[in-house]
Amino acid sequence: MKKTKLLSAVALSVALLTATSGAVSAAVVDATGKAKESTANSAGFVTDNTTVVDPQLPGGGGVDTLPSGPNNPDTVDPKVKASDLALYAYPTEFNFGVTKISAADKQKNTVVLTQKKWATINNNSDGTDTTDPVKLHQRDFQSLRVQDGRLNTTDWTVSAEATPFTNGKKSLIGASINIAKATEYTSDPKGKVAAKSKFKIEADGATVTTDILKADPEARFMSDLKWDTDKVTLEFPGSVIDTGNYSSTITWTLSGTPDV
Repeated sequence: MKKTKLLSAVALSVALLTATSGAVSAAVVDATGKAKESTANSAGFVTDNTTVVDPQLPGGGGVDTLPSGPNNPDTVDPKVKASDLALYAYPTEFNFGVTKISAADKQKNTVVLTQKKWATINNNSDGTDTTDPVKLHQRDFQSLRVQDGRLNTTDWTVSAEATPFTNGKKSLIGASINIAKATEYTSDPKGKVAAKSKFKIEADGATVTTDILKADPEARFMSDLKWDTDKVTLEFPGSVIDTGNYSSTITWTLSGTPDV
Protein backbone atom coordinates (compact mmCIF):
# COMPACT_ATOMS: atom_id res chain seq x y z
CA MET A 1 0.00 0.00 0.00
CA LYS A 2 2.78 2.42 0.74
CA LYS A 3 4.33 1.82 -2.64
CA THR A 4 1.05 2.49 -4.38
CA LYS A 5 0.53 5.70 -2.50
CA LEU A 6 4.02 6.86 -3.33
CA LEU A 7 3.52 6.29 -7.02
CA SER A 8 0.26 8.18 -6.90
CA ALA A 9 1.92 11.07 -5.17
CA VAL A 10 4.65 11.18 -7.81
CA ALA A 11 2.10 11.14 -10.59
CA LEU A 12 0.16 13.97 -9.01
CA SER A 13 3.33 15.95 -8.62
CA VAL A 14 4.18 15.55 -12.31
CA ALA A 15 0.69 16.66 -13.33
CA LEU A 16 0.94 19.77 -11.25
CA LEU A 17 4.30 20.64 -12.71
CA THR A 18 2.93 20.17 -16.22
CA ALA A 19 -0.01 22.48 -15.61
CA THR A 20 2.19 25.10 -14.06
CA SER A 21 4.62 25.07 -16.99
CA GLY A 22 1.91 26.53 -19.32
CA ALA A 23 1.05 29.48 -17.10
CA VAL A 24 1.15 32.99 -18.63
CA SER A 25 3.70 35.32 -17.14
CA ALA A 26 3.22 39.06 -16.99
CA ALA A 27 5.52 41.39 -18.88
CA VAL A 28 8.12 42.83 -16.56
CA VAL A 29 9.66 46.23 -17.12
CA ASP A 30 13.21 45.64 -18.27
CA ALA A 31 16.32 47.79 -18.30
CA THR A 32 14.85 49.97 -21.05
CA GLY A 33 12.03 50.93 -18.76
CA LYS A 34 9.38 49.19 -20.86
CA ALA A 35 7.22 46.09 -20.71
CA LYS A 36 5.48 44.84 -23.88
CA GLU A 37 2.68 42.38 -24.64
CA SER A 38 0.87 41.65 -27.94
CA THR A 39 -2.78 41.14 -28.95
CA ALA A 40 -3.84 39.15 -32.02
CA ASN A 41 -6.37 40.72 -34.43
CA SER A 42 -8.39 39.13 -37.23
CA ALA A 43 -11.02 39.97 -39.87
CA GLY A 44 -12.49 37.90 -42.68
CA PHE A 45 -14.37 38.73 -45.87
CA VAL A 46 -16.45 36.64 -48.26
CA THR A 47 -18.16 37.45 -51.52
CA ASP A 48 -21.72 38.71 -51.06
CA ASN A 49 -23.74 36.14 -53.00
CA THR A 50 -27.01 36.80 -51.20
CA THR A 51 -27.88 40.51 -51.33
CA VAL A 52 -30.21 41.28 -54.25
CA VAL A 53 -29.93 44.69 -55.93
CA ASP A 54 -32.99 46.35 -57.41
CA PRO A 55 -33.05 46.55 -61.22
CA GLN A 56 -32.67 50.16 -62.34
CA LEU A 57 -34.26 52.07 -65.20
CA PRO A 58 -31.80 53.21 -67.89
CA GLY A 59 -30.11 56.55 -67.42
CA GLY A 60 -30.42 56.54 -63.64
CA GLY A 61 -34.20 56.68 -63.73
CA GLY A 62 -34.68 54.88 -60.43
CA VAL A 63 -35.91 51.41 -59.57
CA ASP A 64 -37.55 49.48 -62.42
CA THR A 65 -40.73 48.04 -60.95
CA LEU A 66 -42.27 46.83 -64.22
CA PRO A 67 -41.86 43.03 -64.45
CA SER A 68 -40.86 41.21 -67.62
CA GLY A 69 -43.83 40.42 -69.79
CA PRO A 70 -46.02 41.82 -72.56
CA ASN A 71 -45.94 45.31 -71.06
CA ASN A 72 -42.14 45.51 -70.94
CA PRO A 73 -40.01 45.82 -74.11
CA ASP A 74 -37.07 44.51 -72.04
CA THR A 75 -36.57 41.20 -70.26
CA VAL A 76 -35.39 42.11 -66.75
CA ASP A 77 -33.91 39.81 -64.08
CA PRO A 78 -35.10 41.07 -60.65
CA LYS A 79 -32.76 38.78 -58.70
CA VAL A 80 -29.28 39.89 -59.72
CA LYS A 81 -26.81 39.79 -56.79
CA ALA A 82 -24.69 42.65 -55.43
CA SER A 83 -21.42 40.91 -56.35
CA ASP A 84 -22.50 39.75 -59.83
CA LEU A 85 -21.19 40.80 -63.20
CA ALA A 86 -24.47 40.30 -65.06
CA LEU A 87 -26.40 41.34 -68.15
CA TYR A 88 -29.64 41.68 -66.25
CA ALA A 89 -31.81 43.38 -68.90
CA TYR A 90 -31.96 43.07 -72.69
CA PRO A 91 -34.56 43.54 -75.47
CA THR A 92 -37.36 41.00 -75.40
CA GLU A 93 -38.09 41.23 -79.11
CA PHE A 94 -37.47 43.33 -82.22
CA ASN A 95 -40.83 43.25 -83.99
CA PHE A 96 -41.07 44.72 -87.49
CA GLY A 97 -44.72 43.89 -87.97
CA VAL A 98 -46.51 42.65 -91.08
CA THR A 99 -45.77 44.45 -94.36
CA LYS A 100 -47.75 44.24 -97.60
CA ILE A 101 -45.45 43.56 -100.56
CA SER A 102 -45.65 43.31 -104.34
CA ALA A 103 -43.29 42.81 -107.27
CA ALA A 104 -42.28 46.46 -106.95
CA ASP A 105 -40.56 45.70 -103.67
CA LYS A 106 -38.29 43.18 -105.36
CA GLN A 107 -36.97 45.99 -107.56
CA LYS A 108 -35.72 47.99 -104.58
CA ASN A 109 -32.01 48.00 -103.82
CA THR A 110 -32.74 47.99 -100.10
CA VAL A 111 -35.91 47.40 -98.13
CA VAL A 112 -36.01 49.17 -94.78
CA LEU A 113 -38.55 48.20 -92.11
CA THR A 114 -38.83 50.24 -88.93
CA GLN A 115 -39.78 48.58 -85.66
CA LYS A 116 -43.16 49.83 -84.57
CA LYS A 117 -43.51 51.73 -81.36
CA TRP A 118 -43.96 49.08 -78.70
CA ALA A 119 -47.51 50.31 -78.21
CA THR A 120 -48.44 49.08 -81.70
CA ILE A 121 -46.39 45.92 -82.22
CA ASN A 122 -49.49 43.69 -82.09
CA ASN A 123 -50.18 44.37 -85.75
CA ASN A 124 -53.39 43.13 -87.31
CA SER A 125 -53.28 40.23 -89.76
CA ASP A 126 -53.96 42.56 -92.70
CA GLY A 127 -50.81 44.57 -91.97
CA THR A 128 -52.42 47.50 -90.18
CA ASP A 129 -51.41 48.65 -86.71
CA THR A 130 -53.59 47.76 -83.80
CA THR A 131 -55.70 50.43 -82.16
CA ASP A 132 -57.10 48.11 -79.51
CA PRO A 133 -56.41 49.88 -76.19
CA VAL A 134 -56.23 46.52 -74.42
CA LYS A 135 -53.18 45.66 -76.56
CA LEU A 136 -51.42 48.98 -76.16
CA HIS A 137 -48.25 48.77 -74.09
CA GLN A 138 -46.54 51.11 -71.68
CA ARG A 139 -42.98 51.65 -72.84
CA ASP A 140 -41.29 52.71 -76.04
CA PHE A 141 -37.61 52.17 -75.22
CA GLN A 142 -35.31 49.16 -75.09
CA SER A 143 -31.95 48.69 -73.45
CA LEU A 144 -28.95 46.63 -72.44
CA ARG A 145 -28.28 46.87 -68.69
CA VAL A 146 -25.25 45.55 -66.79
CA GLN A 147 -24.65 45.17 -63.05
CA ASP A 148 -21.01 44.96 -61.94
CA GLY A 149 -20.32 44.33 -58.26
CA ARG A 150 -16.94 42.64 -58.66
CA LEU A 151 -13.90 43.39 -56.55
CA ASN A 152 -11.37 42.79 -59.32
CA THR A 153 -10.47 45.78 -61.48
CA THR A 154 -10.99 44.51 -65.02
CA ASP A 155 -13.23 45.78 -67.79
CA TRP A 156 -16.22 44.14 -69.49
CA THR A 157 -17.87 44.39 -72.91
CA VAL A 158 -21.13 43.45 -74.63
CA SER A 159 -21.28 41.97 -78.14
CA ALA A 160 -24.05 40.59 -80.35
CA GLU A 161 -24.62 38.18 -83.21
CA ALA A 162 -27.79 37.13 -85.03
CA THR A 163 -28.99 34.06 -86.90
CA PRO A 164 -30.39 34.49 -90.44
CA PHE A 165 -34.01 35.58 -90.90
CA THR A 166 -35.76 32.49 -92.23
CA ASN A 167 -39.29 31.18 -92.70
CA GLY A 168 -38.10 27.58 -92.70
CA LYS A 169 -37.63 27.45 -96.45
CA LYS A 170 -36.23 30.80 -97.51
CA SER A 171 -33.95 33.36 -95.90
CA LEU A 172 -33.55 37.12 -96.09
CA ILE A 173 -29.96 36.91 -97.27
CA GLY A 174 -28.02 40.08 -96.55
CA ALA A 175 -30.35 41.23 -93.77
CA SER A 176 -29.13 43.31 -90.84
CA ILE A 177 -30.66 44.87 -87.74
CA ASN A 178 -29.64 48.48 -87.23
CA ILE A 179 -29.94 50.54 -84.05
CA ALA A 180 -29.51 54.33 -83.98
CA LYS A 181 -29.40 57.16 -81.45
CA ALA A 182 -28.46 54.94 -78.50
CA THR A 183 -27.22 56.63 -75.33
CA GLU A 184 -25.02 55.18 -72.60
CA TYR A 185 -24.97 55.72 -68.83
CA THR A 186 -23.14 54.49 -65.73
CA SER A 187 -24.03 55.08 -62.09
CA ASP A 188 -20.35 54.94 -61.07
CA PRO A 189 -18.99 58.52 -60.80
CA LYS A 190 -15.42 57.23 -60.91
CA GLY A 191 -15.80 54.94 -63.91
CA LYS A 192 -16.52 55.39 -67.59
CA VAL A 193 -18.41 53.43 -70.23
CA ALA A 194 -18.12 53.74 -73.99
CA ALA A 195 -20.86 52.72 -76.40
CA LYS A 196 -21.81 52.72 -80.04
CA SER A 197 -24.59 55.24 -80.56
CA LYS A 198 -25.26 53.57 -83.91
CA PHE A 199 -24.50 49.94 -84.75
CA LYS A 200 -25.40 47.11 -87.11
CA ILE A 201 -25.97 43.44 -86.31
CA GLU A 202 -25.55 41.27 -89.39
CA ALA A 203 -28.17 38.49 -89.47
CA ASP A 204 -25.84 35.93 -91.02
CA GLY A 205 -25.07 33.63 -88.09
CA ALA A 206 -21.37 34.45 -88.28
CA THR A 207 -20.56 38.13 -87.83
CA VAL A 208 -20.08 39.39 -84.28
CA THR A 209 -20.70 43.06 -83.48
CA THR A 210 -18.24 43.87 -80.70
CA ASP A 211 -17.95 46.56 -78.01
CA ILE A 212 -21.57 47.67 -78.25
CA LEU A 213 -21.26 48.72 -74.62
CA LYS A 214 -17.90 48.63 -72.88
CA ALA A 215 -16.66 49.69 -69.43
CA ASP A 216 -13.21 50.75 -68.31
CA PRO A 217 -11.59 48.84 -65.40
CA GLU A 218 -12.94 51.35 -62.87
CA ALA A 219 -16.64 51.32 -63.81
CA ARG A 220 -18.87 49.44 -61.38
CA PHE A 221 -22.53 49.20 -60.34
CA MET A 222 -25.21 49.91 -62.98
CA SER A 223 -24.42 50.75 -66.61
CA ASP A 224 -26.72 50.73 -69.62
CA LEU A 225 -27.33 51.53 -73.28
CA LYS A 226 -30.80 52.77 -74.23
CA TRP A 227 -32.63 53.52 -77.49
CA ASP A 228 -36.21 54.19 -78.62
CA THR A 229 -38.04 51.23 -80.13
CA ASP A 230 -38.60 53.05 -83.42
CA LYS A 231 -34.85 53.59 -83.83
CA VAL A 232 -34.46 49.91 -84.73
CA THR A 233 -34.64 48.97 -88.43
CA LEU A 234 -34.43 45.77 -90.45
CA GLU A 235 -32.64 46.21 -93.79
CA PHE A 236 -32.17 43.71 -96.62
CA PRO A 237 -31.92 43.58 -100.45
CA GLY A 238 -35.29 43.81 -102.20
CA SER A 239 -34.38 40.88 -104.41
CA VAL A 240 -34.74 38.39 -101.53
CA ILE A 241 -38.16 39.51 -100.32
CA ASP A 242 -40.98 36.97 -100.35
CA THR A 243 -44.16 36.25 -98.43
CA GLY A 244 -44.08 34.43 -95.11
CA ASN A 245 -43.23 34.96 -91.46
CA TYR A 246 -39.48 35.29 -90.93
CA SER A 247 -37.68 35.03 -87.62
CA SER A 248 -34.15 35.41 -86.29
CA THR A 249 -32.48 35.29 -82.87
CA ILE A 250 -29.93 37.71 -81.47
CA THR A 251 -27.48 36.46 -78.86
CA TRP A 252 -26.15 39.18 -76.57
CA THR A 253 -22.86 38.27 -74.85
CA LEU A 254 -21.39 39.99 -71.79
CA SER A 255 -17.67 39.20 -71.48
CA GLY A 256 -15.62 39.86 -68.34
CA THR A 257 -13.59 38.24 -65.57
CA PRO A 258 -15.57 37.14 -62.49
CA ASP A 259 -14.15 37.30 -58.99
CA VAL A 260 -12.38 34.12 -57.90
